[in-house]
Amino acid sequence: MKAAGPFGIRCYAHDYITIDQLNRSGAWHITAFKTKHTLCLEHYSYVLEWHDTRIFISGDTKDISVLRKISNIDILISNPLFLKGIAKIKRINDFKKIILCHFRTKSKIAHKAHKKIIVPKQGKTIVLNP
Repeated sequence: MKAAGPFGIRCYAHDYITIDQLNRSGAWHITAFKTKHTLCLEHYSYVLEWHDTRIFISGDTKDISVLRKISNIDILISNPLFLKGIAKIKRINDFKKIILCHFRTKSKIAHKAHKKIIVPKQGKTIVLNP
């Protein structure tokens, strides 16, 4: 059994699979990148490769240094602080689409009017055409 979670909140997983096991089970490939979390938790961001599309999932980090290790990302799934860092170094155009996640509904979001950025509403299905 594996335990995970922040400050007194624990999630116990009896049956979990590793990324290597997941990669062997389908038409995708997932690569984990250790990134910093504000609260000093163990944290990873991911690149998911699926049907010739590369998707980067930032998770809950503002650590944009991971961008030095990756390239050719089609879709970025990002929290507002990661997006703010990307905008600051002028790398928004490195991505075809950006989907914002992990934000408060009343948050001020940097560059949310940018044509590449999708700010989904709760329960909304996002369809991305090539």
